[in-house]
This record gives sequence, structure tokens and C-alpha cells, in this order.
Amino acid sequence: TAPGVGNVLTGFFTSLCAGTYTVTVADVNGCIGTTTVLISEPAPISSSFATFYNVFCNGDCDGAVEIIVAGGTPGYIFKITGPGAPSGTYYPMFNIYYIQNLCAGAYIVQITDTNLCTYNVNFVITEPPPLYIDSVVATNVLCNGNCNGSVYVYASGGAAPYTYSATGWIIPWQASPVISNLCASMYTIQVSDANGCNATSTSIITQPPILTISNATFTNPTCLGMNDG
Repeated sequence: TAPGVGNVLTGFFTSLCAGTYTVTVADVNGCIGTTTVLISEPAPISSSFATFYNVFCNGDCDGAVEIIVAGGTPGYIFKITGPGAPSGTYYPMFNIYYIQNLCAGAYIVQITDTNLCTYNVNFVITEPPPLYIDSVVATNVLCNGNCNGSVYVYASGGAAPYTYSATGWIIPWQASPVISNLCASMYTIQVSDANGCNATSTSIITQPPILTISNATFTNPTCLGMNDG
């Protein structure tokens, strides 16, 4: 007996939920016997994230997740849907389902156990905005042959903070957007963000022509000791 369970002549009971049941048997003489039966059920399938990595640079597909699976009846089957054609690897020793090379987007992992019980894991992989060099403002060399030019680099997007450099001249990476002590030349300006994403642009530092004296005339003093030359 239990809620929703009636007497059955065959002694075969179906559609039982988990719980404790008292089974009573009566014969034709009215003799009665009872026993207690416990119907158990597996724990529900559940999950948690061991690791979760979003995409590092805009447009890449290097996101990854590790899903720890618990409950249900082992012998899990996984089906993942989302951008591209993602696939994963299950490590039964650790009960971990590992998925890598994920692009930004929404994903659903359906976990099915041996008893065909299912459980869905929903997650979203994000990506930072694109890293841009918006503009490069150059200050040219003042005198021919000097190396006092500079550039001011305006960057946006990506993941701050940024570091800056210029190729074509031995300039180390620096935190300041002002790159100075540049000689006249063409430079490739580089910006790197906190995730190692890069953006490039070009800038030209110019210099004035060499200052020369093209012609000179002179007049000698008219008399010794005079200063009218």
C-alpha cells in the first residue's frame, strides 16, 4: 500500500515512485502476510564547472570548459550544440567532460546516463571587443639628423591595460602611449593588451632638410683697423 497504489491480484506492481511500500498478501483462508519494500532511485544528474575559459582575443576560438558530472547512473553520453562543430572528451576517472576550441556564443551540453535520464548544461562563452589602434599622432623631428620625434598612440577595445612599441627602431614595450626619441623613418606601431592580443598601424616621422649656407659674399674693411667689412 502507498498513495496511488491499490490492491492487485497478480502481485505485480508497476509505475512506482521511489519510497517505502508495505506489501500485504492474503490467501483464500484469510491468512495475511506483510513485508516492506524500499524502491530507490539514483541521484539526479548534476554538474559544475571545474574550469571555464572565455575567448582571449576577439574572433579567436580558444575558449574551453571542464564540466564535472555527478549523479544519475554512470555511462554518460554527451551531445553539445553551439557555434561551429564543437566536440569534447570525457574522462571517466575524474567524471570530467572537457571541451576546447570554443568560439564565442551560447552552448548546450545534453548529458544522458545509462537509464536514459537527461540533463542539460547551458553556458555562454564570451570574447572581448576587437583591439583597435584608433589613431597615431606623430611629432616630427625638429632638426635634420636629430632623433627627437615621437608618436602618441590612441587605442581602444581588447582588454586593458595596454603596452606599446614601435618596430623599425629599437623601442622596448612600454606602458606609456607616447613613444619618443624617434629618428626620421617609417614605423610599425604595435599595441598589445592584457590577453596578448595585438593591433598594428604605421606612422612616418619626417625631418626637415639639412640646413646649409648655399652662398656667401664678403667685403674687406676699407682701411686697417676699420670695422666696416
